[in-house]
Amino acid sequence: MDDYLSEREQVEQIRAWLKENLAWIVGGLVIGIGGIVGLNYMEDRKLQIGEQASAEYTALREAIASGSLENARARLETLSSDYDGTPYLDQARLAVAAAVLREGDPQSAEVYLRAALDHTSDPDLARVVRLRLARVLIGSDRADEALDVLDLSEAGSFAGQYHELRGDIFAARDESTAAREEYQAALDAGQAQSVDAAGLLRKLAALPAEGSDAS
Repeated sequence: MDDYLSEREQVEQIRAWLKENLAWIVGGLVIGIGGIVGLNYMEDRKLQIGEQASAEYTALREAIASGSLENARARLETLSSDYDGTPYLDQARLAVAAAVLREGDPQSAEVYLRAALDHTSDPDLARVVRLRLARVLIGSDRADEALDVLDLSEAGSFAGQYHELRGDIFAARDESTAAREEYQAALDAGQAQSVDAAGLLRKLAALPAEGSDAS
């Protein structure tokens, strides 16, 4: 039994085992060290890419601020092609969408917003994009599409804002009953959902009396 081996015999057994398994031990150490080095390289590379993407996004924002939309679009293309896995691309699309919309180009704004919606993995950012896209669609007389975009099952913590915007759509259609329901739902969502209670009450008061919907 191993328990009864002499100290010398135990030492000899250890030496024999080490000799037999030395290659595996060394190989394991090499792989382990290589894995650590590789992991450090990947982390450094990820940090480098993030810094480059940040610099590109900053340049894009500066281009928008200076009124150089073509430059901003070019920066967006660079972010899209070279830094697709970074959150800066989503933010860049929203920034350029807002800029082109201010220039009276809702079609391009819609393209950028839909790209952001399709790309982002951040659910809260997706909800913000849906609100902005719905407003663009409303401004383009595409209210039905806006209602589809304002899918309440996707609203999450933005439900109050979704309900309010949906109420605005119904109010513009003179569908006062539906508008009232949406405004009330927005009020019920409360301050935690970033709704303007006073503004909602004014909108409710401005609606025609119940039962007076346009036919």
